[in-house]
Amino acid sequence: ANLSSVPLMGILVMPAAVLAACLAPFGLAWIGLGLMSLGLDWILLVARTVAAQEGSVGMVVSPDGIVLPLLTLGALWAVIWRGWARVSGVPVVAAAFVAWGMTERPAVLIADTGGLIGWMGPDGRVLSRPTGNGFVADVWLENDGDPSSQADAAGRAGFAATGNMVSLHVEGWDILQVRGSRALAELEDCGGADILIVTTVDEKPRSCEVFDLRRLRDSGSLALWVQANGDLSVVTAASRSGLRPWTGTRNPQAGVEIVLRRGMNQ
Repeated sequence: ANLSSVPLMGILVMPAAVLAACLAPFGLAWIGLGLMSLGLDWILLVARTVAAQEGSVGMVVSPDGIVLPLLTLGALWAVIWRGWARVSGVPVVAAAFVAWGMTERPAVLIADTGGLIGWMGPDGRVLSRPTGNGFVADVWLENDGDPSSQADAAGRAGFAATGNMVSLHVEGWDILQVRGSRALAELEDCGGADILIVTTVDEKPRSCEVFDLRRLRDSGSLALWVQANGDLSVVTAASRSGLRPWTGTRNPQAGVEIVLRRGMNQ
């Protein structure tokens, strides 16, 4: 695609753009724009043709933070140094790809609206809803290296839905999502769940860990990891992004990663 279109960009499209700008004061920009359209039509034709080919798009898992620095360091070392010294960069590049292959995605993802939950099942990410929070769902699946649509991911087994309540059991942890104030009012305590996700503001004290709309707005999206000892690590988007001038007066505690233990929250 690049070989078929990039040369034309420099030979025809860009000069035609300059010509159109020069002729615009005289009302003759259409001459340059007409030439531009010829080149752009070809580039778009190439793009559509190549994109329509089977296997034209591949998905990969989003790598851990250590992968890109290792890959960059090893590649630069191999390129910059001369002689046999450059070979030393090869093991570093190999280590980066090994680390990439060992990347693990979060067991559970929760959107900052509380309206969408994603669980990493044996067949890929299972989503709690086939519609809604579409951008978030696409990002999750893309980072998982999963080409499935939101509707397809929601069709996988994993969640149990009853009205406006969706439940999920993950390695000894019960997560319950409640959508809407009416469903929340009908809920007794936590409904037997360890973690309660609420799409509205919840003022009622409960015996479980509650992430309501107010708390999620402060923390951002959540990533849940089940540790080897069974504890649940909760990583917030705020803890990764840190405080910024545009975050306003956000609760500082929202940026703290927490670990949930059976019978005790820390």
